Amino acid sequence: MSADFDAIWEDLLADLKTLPAISFDGFARRIHFRARWHGDFDSLRKYIGTDQPYPANDESHDQVLDGMYTGEDFRRLGNWFLAAEFISIDDDGLWQVAEAAQLAAFLFYPIFTPEVLRGLMSMCLAEHLNTKFKSNGHPSLMELANTTGFADYFINRIQTKSFIINLALTEPTRSDHLFSISVLLVADYLKYKTAWLDIWRLLSKDRPSFKALHAWSLVTWDEQAQRDEVKIDNIVKNCGIAATMAYCSVLGSLSTFDALVIFYKAVIAAIDTDSFPELRPYLDSIQASMKRLIDEAAIINEFVSYSEKLYTTFYHNMSEKWRDGVRNAWRERNTGALTDWINKG
Repeated sequence: MSADFDAIWEDLLADLKTLPAISFDGFARRIHFRARWHGDFDSLRKYIGTDQPYPANDESHDQVLDGMYTGEDFRRLGNWFLAAEFISIDDDGLWQVAEAAQLAAFLFYPIFTPEVLRGLMSMCLAEHLNTKFKSNGHPSLMELANTTGFADYFINRIQTKSFIINLALTEPTRSDHLFSISVLLVADYLKYKTAWLDIWRLLSKDRPSFKALHAWSLVTWDEQAQRDEVKIDNIVKNCGIAATMAYCSVLGSLSTFDALVIFYKAVIAAIDTDSFPELRPYLDSIQASMKRLIDEAAIINEFVSYSEKLYTTFYHNMSEKWRDGVRNAWRERNTGALTDWINKG
């Protein structure tokens, strides 16, 4: 069985090493294209500007990403922009004032929110990986997750000393850290059979990506950096960057330094130095590094998490299309279309 998995591993590793760069504009277009077709927006759809689907040949209106239903997220996203625009209309008419009051509660109590974009990033990345796998005739993430025994095999392989020293956190030509982030996403996907994490999975010490990233930090420190502060700081910075995919997609608007601190606080909490006193020097080194890196937080934060990039790209490129939906309907005095949308919200 191990020999069979070895071949799958080599193919998977080759794919992960050669992933194309992420198109955040493409992901934003994909979400916009599908969200526009949510049933809540039937009456306003003709007023909401469209865009080219992504990938170019995928014109599906399905309310899913990576096979997971995301219609509720699309609804909350679109409604936020529409409601914010409707409330901002400068009009003294009683109808508009009454309807705006109805919508305001949904904005102040975040039922409608663009924050859902950050949570959708993990599914977008899973689709990015699957596109690469499919192009090479290799199994999808779900097919790998359904391959009995492969999850344990993969999670164990990415924690071996050989993998950690030779591959993990070794992306000198890629400033996007796509390889390490993708490896960690695959690890979680194989266990949970989805790229989506909730708060309970995120905080679990048994989450595969947490265990793997902790191993990457510990083994690299043990092998290369025990008494070298510069190397220790580089390990902490790189692990903090790799941790952004999980923490920022669940916890929201975090800087990279915030994610770094949250990850290493979880590491410190997970280690029982009474049972494993030999790990005390490692923890002391990590804690000292975190204090030193406070002065470098601004530099560390030059790496922007994938979740934040998707959020800002969508906001910049797509928000006006949604706001135009209200503006155009209002310009035509199509109160029927607006009322239908508000009642569905």
